[in-house]
Amino acid sequence: MDTRTPAQAKAAWSAARTSDELCALAAEFLQGRSPYFPGWGASATDTETDAVLGPLVAATRRGFLPLASQEGGPQRCAFVLGFAPPALAAELQAAATSCGLRAWTYARHAPQLETLAVGWEAGAEVLVVGANAFEDELALFAEVSPACAQLLLPLCYVVLVDPLRAPSTRLWRLLETPAPQGSALSP
Repeated sequence: MDTRTPAQAKAAWSAARTSDELCALAAEFLQGRSPYFPGWGASATDTETDAVLGPLVAATRRGFLPLASQEGGPQRCAFVLGFAPPALAAELQAAATSCGLRAWTYARHAPQLETLAVGWEAGAEVLVVGANAFEDELALFAEVSPACAQLLLPLCYVVLVDPLRAPSTRLWRLLETPAPQGSALSP
């Protein structure tokens, strides 16, 4: 289903000139039309990501660039993290907290807040989110090209988590919800 070679896909990321173009490239990867995503380490999504493709692709249309996610289950909390323009980051954080989700929004070099375990095996924490990983993610995009990384600088690093150990409808519904009318993000 790939429509680009890995070299062509990486070149497209390098040639992007706006964060909206990065989001469109992320949507192509999520939908199986591109075999490359900066730092991903695989040419396609995994089964866990496939379960939430609809909300992730919808989020890219809103300007959210998803970097990692987890559906949620008995030993996992649902989460998504990525980059968003400041207005969208603020909107997502407000909406998330109003429906019982946890949210962190970081600008570049912002001090780290708290973290939250979102995955367990045999009772031990194996996955934690909430840290300010802006610089780490920026480095992955810089490996594509300095210009690609530059597009992330004005954005915020956003982490959204449903703290319940179960599949989450509220997190994925939040990502699919269009921007409110009158918002700077509404069409």
